[in-house]
Amino acid sequence: MRNCKVCGIQIPEGRIKILPNTVTCVEHSETSKFAINIVSQGDPEKGDLNQEVEIIRDPKTVEELNYYKKQQGTYF
Repeated sequence: MRNCKVCGIQIPEGRIKILPNTVTCVEHSETSKFAINIVSQGDPEKGDLNQEVEIIRDPKTVEELNYYKKQQGTYF
């Protein structure tokens, strides 16, 4: 068994099976702090399913983006 490098609690076995190199518990995982914003999208009617995305790591920017999407009615 392995303990979280941040808080010291035991990392669940299931998390270690899925992410064998993990060194943190779910609460201290960095992956929950990212967001993805679709920048451009292909035309599905023409069979173009490509999307260009930007990965946002700054929590304040993620919050602002979510607020903007709610205001625009595109938040899902």
